[in-house]
Amino acid sequence: MHIESASIIWAIIAIVFGIAEVVLPSFGCIFVTGAAGLVAIVALFPIVGVQIQMTVFAVAVITGLVFLRPKLLSKMQKSQGVVSRTDALIGKLGVITAPVDPVAGFGRAAIEGHDWAAKSETHLDVNTKVVVLSADGIVLNVKKVK
Repeated sequence: MHIESASIIWAIIAIVFGIAEVVLPSFGCIFVTGAAGLVAIVALFPIVGVQIQMTVFAVAVITGLVFLRPKLLSKMQKSQGVVSRTDALIGKLGVITAPVDPVAGFGRAAIEGHDWAAKSETHLDVNTKVVVLSADGIVLNVKKVK
């Protein structure tokens, strides 16, 4: 096989798997694309035989799948869209502006300068310092800061 034809074959493999990755995004085909592209360049050197090309290809694909793919997938899973406005308040400090009574219902709390409906497992009086534990829609679950 001529040097140019080996490089062209590897380039075609890279293109085919690149298209496959776009059509079926799985972060699997992209490593075949990268490895085939690398081998297309390596195949341009006359001293590189088919066995070396296949070895470079296999090592590149396995390295990508084992070491890079998990990192990419974890980053994709972490970014689950835009954080809701109330979820962004979890852990923030505030103050009760209307008493919170767990039996009667909700009270009010000022968190980062905004007024929110607030609930708690315990009764909270006005001016009690609180921390946001969670959010249920637009109602914040708060507890007294000790």
